Amino acid sequence: MRTMKIKCGYSMGFAGTDSEWTETVPEDVVAEGQEAIDAYLEEVQGGLWQEACEKISVWATIVE
Repeated sequence: MRTMKIKCGYSMGFAGTDSEWTETVPEDVVAEGQEAIDAYLEEVQGGLWQEACEKISVWATIVE
């Protein structure tokens, strides 16, 4: 069975906040074909998005 890797990463939008790494797609996902791979990528992206959302803070306040 062939091994498939994906490159993951995120940036918080300014210097020094980029993070990138490689992960191996589970062999059973690869064996199931392109639809399973696409679904896996979507799941990984959703997890990264959720993690990034938990790491940032935003605010808006009235100052006058």
